Amino acid sequence: MDMPVSRGLRLLAALLMGMLPIVGGGHEIETNRLTLVQREPNHITLTFVVDYVDLLNRTLAPGAARTEFAIICSTMNNEQLRLKLVQAQESFERALMMKGSHGEPVQIKILRWPDFPTSQRLLRDAAMGSVVATDEHAHQDPVEILGDVVASSPIEELEVRLPPELRDVIVVSYRPTQMRIKAAAREKATVRFR
Repeated sequence: MDMPVSRGLRLLAALLMGMLPIVGGGHEIETNRLTLVQREPNHITLTFVVDYVDLLNRTLAPGAARTEFAIICSTMNNEQLRLKLVQAQESFERALMMKGSHGEPVQIKILRWPDFPTSQRLLRDAAMGSVVATDEHAHQDPVEILGDVVASSPIEELEVRLPPELRDVIVVSYRPTQMRIKAAAREKATVRFR
């Protein structure tokens, strides 16, 4: 792993983190998810729900143990960590490929990654949790990565190639229907499911 942090500093960080209480804690995400929602005939929103620390670990340091990776990242200065996060995001976006109907190229735009303070907190929580917890994978809340897919013509099907760092992914896709309930009809409205 190409991250400049001395072994002594990592050990010190691990020891200090072991003395701090762990606050909060969600549940570890069992499987990464991708939800595709067709908003317009040529526009799909995408939402990845992922174990962000695992994704970063597999992208930036695939040979490193999660604990080691989290401790090293949590002891980096802000500039070093920002560079690593950008590197991981760019790698993810390069590996993410989609084609529309009949192999038509589509434009994929990631709109929102976790911000820097959130990323830093997740890495620190993973480092603290791994030092204190008995298992290597401490509980962690899943993170959303949001984006859009836009094509020049209607999308009837979408060929998806995901970054291998995601491992298994459950994909949910749908085209929502909507209706307006006017004030005069608020007492009774029928919503249909097809």
